Amino acid sequence: MHISADVAYALWQYWQVTGDDAWMINCGAEILLDTAVFWSSRVEWNNRQERYEIRDVIGADEYHEHVNNNAFTNRMAQWHLEKAIYIYDWLKQAFPSDADRLSEKLGLTADRVERWHDIVRHLLIHYNPSNSLIEQCDGFFGLQDINLEDYEPRTQSMQTILGIAGANQRQVLKQPDTLMLLYLMRSGREFPYSLDNLRANWDYYAPRTDITYGSSLGPAIHAILAADLGKTKEAYDRFMQAALVDLEDVRGNASEGIHGASAGGIWQSVVFGFGGVMLTPKGPVANPQLPAHWKRLKFSLTWKGERHNFDLRQNGQVKPPETAIAGVIFDLDGVLTDTAEYHYQAWQRLADEEGLHFDRAANENLRGVSRRDSLLLILGDRVETESRMQEMMLRKNRYYLEFTQQITPEDLLPGAKALLELLLSRGIKIALGSASKNAKMVIEKLGILTYFDAVADGFSVEKSKPAPDLFLYAAEQIHLSPRQCVVFEDSASGVTAAIDAGMMSVGLGPRERVGHARLVLPDLGGADWDEIVGELLS
Repeated sequence: MHISADVAYALWQYWQVTGDDAWMINCGAEILLDTAVFWSSRVEWNNRQERYEIRDVIGADEYHEHVNNNAFTNRMAQWHLEKAIYIYDWLKQAFPSDADRLSEKLGLTADRVERWHDIVRHLLIHYNPSNSLIEQCDGFFGLQDINLEDYEPRTQSMQTILGIAGANQRQVLKQPDTLMLLYLMRSGREFPYSLDNLRANWDYYAPRTDITYGSSLGPAIHAILAADLGKTKEAYDRFMQAALVDLEDVRGNASEGIHGASAGGIWQSVVFGFGGVMLTPKGPVANPQLPAHWKRLKFSLTWKGERHNFDLRQNGQVKPPETAIAGVIFDLDGVLTDTAEYHYQAWQRLADEEGLHFDRAANENLRGVSRRDSLLLILGDRVETESRMQEMMLRKNRYYLEFTQQITPEDLLPGAKALLELLLSRGIKIALGSASKNAKMVIEKLGILTYFDAVADGFSVEKSKPAPDLFLYAAEQIHLSPRQCVVFEDSASGVTAAIDAGMMSVGLGPRERVGHARLVLPDLGGADWDEIVGELLS
């Protein structure tokens, strides 16, 4: 059933790559909108949980039948409706007569489009932000686990060995399912794709995937994702496994015709995997991960009528030089958004309840400070038991979360979105380095989660700023040395942490607060990246 969304995905990708508006108006839009009507009829409302669900499906992993809320299917349906809303609004604004024509033909009323919005907001996606894992479907993590090594050597699929019912009761996959979802969302860096999420779900699902005798498409997809994670040897092994499926007839069925999906995947594993190509709004950008014995990879891509030639070499573009800026680590509060007011209100409410003195001047001392250290500063000489302090921190966090429910993309600070998009187009890796344990939730509400290759937050390390641990962890997650990273911070403790981590630092705010940063700017509004790089490297 997910094929409906898969077709819409192909239409969208074609439009992004070609910029063929006439084709979208005359052909693509009708297909995309009509199939969106199908999804609004297929979802079911769960009154008890107050959410939409999609039940009784077979996901990309065909070893599990009649499952509910397959993450791949649900997210692709949600994605499909998001793009349908975009296309419908685009037509109404730019081509109103075509919008009217399709509205009449497909029965697109205001109520129907509003229902699309409601489904997008409330469709269940099994994603756990605390560990970045996506559960493949309802109850998948409760199925009997399996160690595929126990069945080696073998020459049959796991479904043949276990039987249909046996495979259905175990955590074994015919082909990438959750990982396939991450691959499809990779191009636009849309939820749930991020390197953090990819790494967590790769570690979980790759060992449970029947990559040798399941689907022939699996090895190519694993090759691309392994390359993304810097696992170039494993990526190459999977690439060769995919390439030989027909060249050496390893499955004994090449006489029936080539494996077309695998052939397409092989090309993608070279260009998107080893070439590391990402399709950004400004065109394709390469971040190559060449196998150790490859000296050169050369290919061309056409983007909106313009030919882009890539000539990637081991000694050239495999890794940015150690003296270049290859990654940016952003603090959150005061840099990308300003939730400091919400923190202040939450601390003030707690202080009032506890009879503690607290005001805005005292709040300034909490910039860049962890929740526990902030509480200790507010308590001053007052002594509390550990359990009491834990309760107070949880209460403050509950108040903060109540306030932050109103966060939207409109709360991004000036210049933040533009800089994120520019870094993405330049192939610069992006990480978040925030002491907040709610950082991932906040950037998701801001609509920028998918820009980040990694998130380092209050759960990531024991020592918070001014210790350098948080930024060092972020650099490790994006596979860069500290010398290749620049940190954007608005607090003195954050700048100190960046300096002690051996990273370049850009301080945002008054010089008396962040003056020991290598470069000081008032904020990100109007920030010129090339000028920033020039100043930092001069």
